[in-house]
Amino acid sequence: MKFVFLALCGGVSFANGLRSTFIEQEKEHLQIDPVIIRPPPPPPEGGCTCVSDYDCNKPVCVRDPYSGQGFCSASSSGGIDFQAEKREVGSEFGCPCVSDYECRRKTKCVESHYGGQKTCQDGGGGFARPTPAPTVKGQQCCDDPHKIPTECEVEILIEMMDIAIQSNRKLAAQWLRLAFHDAGTFNVNTNEGGANGCLMTHFPMTQEPENGFLNIPISTLEAIKINWEGHPETCLDVSAADMIQFAGHFSALRQTDTPGIDFVKIADLMTFEWGRSDEPNCDTAWTHNLPGFQGLVPPSQIGDLPQRCLMAGKEIKDKMILRNGFSAMESVALLGAHTIGLTRNSFGASLAAPWVLNGADAATPQGPIFDNGYHHYLEHTLVADDAPTFSADQTPVTQPFPDWFRDPTFGNQVNHLDTDITIAFPTQDPAMHPDYRAHTVAFANDNDLFLKRFFEALKKMGMLGVDDELSVPTECDPDCVGSGADLDADVVIKVVRDVGEAESVGEQELTQILATDEFTEQREFSTQELSKEDILVKEAIMEETIDGPMK
Repeated sequence: MKFVFLALCGGVSFANGLRSTFIEQEKEHLQIDPVIIRPPPPPPEGGCTCVSDYDCNKPVCVRDPYSGQGFCSASSSGGIDFQAEKREVGSEFGCPCVSDYECRRKTKCVESHYGGQKTCQDGGGGFARPTPAPTVKGQQCCDDPHKIPTECEVEILIEMMDIAIQSNRKLAAQWLRLAFHDAGTFNVNTNEGGANGCLMTHFPMTQEPENGFLNIPISTLEAIKINWEGHPETCLDVSAADMIQFAGHFSALRQTDTPGIDFVKIADLMTFEWGRSDEPNCDTAWTHNLPGFQGLVPPSQIGDLPQRCLMAGKEIKDKMILRNGFSAMESVALLGAHTIGLTRNSFGASLAAPWVLNGADAATPQGPIFDNGYHHYLEHTLVADDAPTFSADQTPVTQPFPDWFRDPTFGNQVNHLDTDITIAFPTQDPAMHPDYRAHTVAFANDNDLFLKRFFEALKKMGMLGVDDELSVPTECDPDCVGSGADLDADVVIKVVRDVGEAESVGEQELTQILATDEFTEQREFSTQELSKEDILVKEAIMEETIDGPMK
C-alpha cells in the first residue's frame, strides 16, 4: 500500500509534519479572518433559509446584505461557512436534505411516501447516508454502500481521527468517555441497552444527567463520520454504534506509549470488528445502568467522604458488575480510563483539573499519555492507608456535584471521583462491595499488565448488547478505492474545518447548559443550606426508594 511505502521511505514524519502545518495554518486563518461573508447572489425562488453550509444540500449558505437572512444558493465552492452564526436549529421543515445532520437536531431527513427528494421533517433524528454514491475512477462503485469497511477505508478514518485529535487534543479523552456512556447502558439481566449508537441517533439520550457534557464528542464524531462516508474513495453506510466504539478504541490506543499513530497501532486497529446495528427504539431509562455517583448519600452526609466512598464502591458493584457484567478486575481496569481527561465544565475554569498530571491535554505535543498513571497515583502518591485517614486532609468539591474531591498534594491541580478513592483503599465493608484494591496495586506496578487488561475489557465493553455478526475490515478493492491514508491537502483542511465547526456547535450547546440555574451560582463552593442540586438529590433518593437504584 502507498501508505506503507511512504513509511519505509521515511515519509511518515514528513506527512505528519505537512499535515500539522495544514492544521496550524487553518487555525491561524480562522483566527485572523473571523468575519468573511461571501458575496450573496439572489436567493433562489422558494430557497430554504440557513445559517451555515451544514443547513444546505450541497449548495452553500450565503447572506442577504439587506435583510441579514441566510439562503441556500447553488455554488461550486462548497465547504462550510464558518463565519455564519450557528443558531440552535438547522434547515427548516420541508427543505431538501440527504442526511439528518442537515436538519434540526430534533428532526429527521425522510423520503416522501411517494419517493423522490428527501426533506427535513419532524422525527427522532439519526443518520442516513450523508452523500450520494460517489463515482470513482470512472466506475459507479458505490451503488451498495457496505457496513463493514475495507482496510483502505479504515486507514482513511484513522488519518481523519488523527487529524482531529492533533487539531484538538481533548477529543481523545472525550471520545473514550463517549464510548463508555453508549455501551454502559447495557443490563445483562434484561439484555437491553449496550453499544447501540443511541447517543448519536437519539437526541433525548444526550439530555440525561448521566450523559452530561457529551455535546462536543458527539458533534465532532458526527462530522468525522460525514467526511469519511463522503470521501470519494469510500463506499460506506457504517452505524453510529460502530463509529462510537471505534473512536473509543482509537483514542485510548493512540495515546499509549508515545502518543500518536504508528504502524503497530494501525495493525491493532485493523483487528477492530465492525457490523453493529443502531438501535431503532432507544430508551432513556437505559442510562440508569450507567454508574452514577450523585445522590448516593443524603445532603447532610456530603462532607462524610468515607461514607461517600463506601456507597461509590457499592455503585461499581451494582452497575458495572451486576448490570454490565464485568468482573471486579475488569471494572478496575476500565476505571483506568480516568488517566486521560479533565473535569472541564462542572466547576468552572478555576476548578478544572485532570485526574493525573500526565493525563492533561497538553501533557505532550500529541496530547495526554494513556498508561497506568491513574492506578500508580492511587497506590504510590496517596499518603494514607484507608479512606477515613485520607479524608482528613482533602478538599471535597461539594457543588454542584457531591461526588468529587481535590487533592492538595499538587496544589489542587488534580481532581478525583469518590469511586477513585474507593478502589485505592481496602473495602470498609465487604458486605457492601468487593475489595478492589488488589487489582489497583497490580496495575500500579505493571503498566503492560494494565494495558493488556484494559483493552481486553474495552473490547468486551464494545460487545455489550451486540447480537450482530461482526467482522474485521475486508481487503481493499483496488477497482473502487485508493490506497487509503494519504489524504490530500484539501481533505485535511476540510476535516479540520468541519470538526472545528462541529466543536463550535457543541461549545454553544454547552454554554447554554452552563448558563442554566443549576450551573451558575453553584459552580464554586457554596454555603447555601439547600441548593437546587440538593433538591435534585432528594428527588433521586425518593425515586430510588420506589423504583430501585437508578444511578
